[in-house]
Amino acid sequence: MSGRTEGVTELDIISRLQAALPGLAAEPVEGAKDPTLRVPVGDLVRVASWLRDEAGYDYLSNVTGVDRGEQFEVVYHLYSIARGGGPLVLKVSGPWDQATVPSLVSIWPAAEFQEHEVYDLLGIS
Repeated sequence: MSGRTEGVTELDIISRLQAALPGLAAEPVEGAKDPTLRVPVGDLVRVASWLRDEAGYDYLSNVTGVDRGEQFEVVYHLYSIARGGGPLVLKVSGPWDQATVPSLVSIWPAAEFQEHEVYDLLGIS
């Protein structure tokens, strides 16, 4: 895999991702504790697939739903066990009347129960 290179940082991965996926509207979150990328809901699966396949993010540690008042947010923490990288944080958000996010179970099976929990607690499907 091209992403499993020693010395590569999460910020490098974000730059590579933006170069590899033309038209991607994802943006780094300035001032975040960990490298964080805000991703449009419609690009989530494409971004997650690239991160797994090209950058070696083989471990999804958690999926969390957040009530931001007028908006919902779903937060994903990713790690590369093989490369020793992480966390890389992905965030998707939107208005509550559109609280639907694509499942990432086909990319990281560990997402299944956590996605159910986000739905059970906040109604984000």
